[in-house]
Amino acid sequence: GGEFAGAIARLYIGTGRTKEAEQYLASLSRAGNAELRDAGQYYTGVYLPTQKKYDLARDTLSALAEDDPASAYTNDAIGTAWIIEEGLMLESGSLDDYVAAMKAGMVGDTVVVLTKLTAIVGREAHDPLRPRALHQLGLLYFEQGKNDAALAMLQSYLKDYPKNDESPQVTRDIGRVYEVGMGSYQQALGEYERILMDYPEYAMLDDVRRDV
Repeated sequence: GGEFAGAIARLYIGTGRTKEAEQYLASLSRAGNAELRDAGQYYTGVYLPTQKKYDLARDTLSALAEDDPASAYTNDAIGTAWIIEEGLMLESGSLDDYVAAMKAGMVGDTVVVLTKLTAIVGREAHDPLRPRALHQLGLLYFEQGKNDAALAMLQSYLKDYPKNDESPQVTRDIGRVYEVGMGSYQQALGEYERILMDYPEYAMLDDVRRDV
């Protein structure tokens, strides 16, 4: 199914096996099964940025979302297309670094992921991919048990981008670091209560109420 097809596609893309990736993705796109075709189109859109074909990648992913809104890949396609669009807004190395981090993440190379995201975080605050890098870097540090580093990244996000749409989710992630990573339940509660007070329109508000 699509999940197995995606695993193979990520392996080819993540290891830089260009010829095999292109042949495999082409075969998926011609499949009689709709889920496999969607997988082929989505991972083609993920592959193209690794070849610096950003406009074609964005258009491929956008077409998937428009042609098949109910596809299991639609949300990811929209998200990835928007990342590419954000990166194209500023002519810097951020998009190349972000794509390199995505590629490395497909094969679990966290050293490269950390290096590339850290490079983006070191750029100016107006870089459109910097907030994403801060958030992802914070989550990666959290997964590695580096709770102080995770908090530093996530708190920097809120300091630099307090009005961003992702701010309530970042605040919730700070609460998770306190609660799960550090066992600081009172501080975690403070973060969850801040969401209830400051972000009443947050889509996951009911989940936060359960956290509290």
